[in-house]
Amino acid sequence: MTTEAIMERVRQLGVVISLSPPDTIRIAGKESAVATIKPVIREHKGAILALLRREDGRGKEQPYFDGSGLLRIPLDCKQRYKWWDGGQSILDTLLELKAPYEVIARYIGPIHQPISWKKWQILAGQYPDAK
Repeated sequence: MTTEAIMERVRQLGVVISLSPPDTIRIAGKESAVATIKPVIREHKGAILALLRREDGRGKEQPYFDGSGLLRIPLDCKQRYKWWDGGQSILDTLLELKAPYEVIARYIGPIHQPISWKKWQILAGQYPDAK
């Protein structure tokens, strides 16, 4: 059975499936419909996950924010995002992901990463020495 055929069957049953980090498929719908399609989804989990990632616009090669707002950097992402292994800084990754001010402040506060904090404050126009 192809992934497209499975997704069509999911729609016919009135079941909704979605991607939930990390690599979890959420299934919602009537109990009998979910029970019918769940074994098929389990059997083809890899292909369905790949399809959901494409539809979600988030492949595993890119960092993302999970449902609670935490930055997730998958181990199989591009080397440049791996700050712990010589990649770019967390600040650069957060800026690339267009993280809100509060999220950046949580990750690079003035005490934890003072150099990155000063850089962020200058970029945000908040630092007194910023011109």
